[in-house]
Order: sequence, then structure tokens, then C-alpha cells
Amino acid sequence: MKKIIVRNTILTRGHINSAFISLCKGEIFSSSESLLSKNGIRVIMKELYNEDIRCDNLVDSELFKAYNVSCQCEMDSDYFYVMYKMDDEFAIRLTENIYLYHIVSVKGEVYSDIIPWVYADGRIFLGDTWWETDEEILENIKTLSVVDFIKRYKGY
Repeated sequence: MKKIIVRNTILTRGHINSAFISLCKGEIFSSSESLLSKNGIRVIMKELYNEDIRCDNLVDSELFKAYNVSCQCEMDSDYFYVMYKMDDEFAIRLTENIYLYHIVSVKGEVYSDIIPWVYADGRIFLGDTWWETDEEILENIKTLSVVDFIKRYKGY
């Protein structure tokens, strides 16, 4: 299963799309470049993702640098979690606990390729990992019923 990097803050459901509509004020942007040239990365990051960055180029930001470290090390950081992508809507985070995250999917929107990481807008506790490996847990989440999975991993 593919690993993805997810920002460790949870946004309100629907926030990004609503904020994008508000930001654009009816104007239609044909590309992320045109959106960036009109609003700038600081405004876009603040309005769409509730992020304060202190530079005019995302690549130079502390957030982007932390993202690169998480990618290279495949480890959680102060800013990001490494998760297993289940499908286009959900990812699993495995630490001592098992959490299912609903990831924000914004395919086809002009702002979707501005940032390389993913945001989540929901999280559910599924249980404890105990002594099992990531591979065993991921296989069980695909094959066990919800009730059997919750029983096995004490998700109650």
C-alpha cells in the first residue's frame, strides 16, 4: 500500500472548497499559476489551508522543508504524518493506535497542485496496534468485517 504525507492538522469538512469560492469572488482561474499570480502563495495558504507561511515562495517555507524531511525519512514530524493510502478518500495512520483519516480530495481544481501534501478533514479511532505489523493490520482492515476488526484491535 502506498504511503502518503498528510498535514497533521484537521480542517473543517468542506473548508477548502468554500474558501476557494470566497477567495475567487466569481473569477475563474484556468491554472494554478494564474491563481498564484493574482493572490500570492501567502494568501492562498492562509485562506485555503489556514497556514501562515513567512515567505513568498512555498518551496522556501519551513512547512515545505518539513514535508521534504517527512518524505525522505518516511517518519512523522511536528507538521506531517506518514499514512497508508487506502483509496482516494481514506488513509490509515498506524502508531500505537490505528486511525482512519478522511483525506481532502480536490482533483481537477486549479489549487490542487499548489501543494504536494494532503490535508485531512476527519479522523476516527479504530483501535490499538498491539504487537502486529503494519502489513498484518492493513491486510486485516481489508479482509475483516468492521465488527471483527474493532474486536481484534480493541477499538471501543
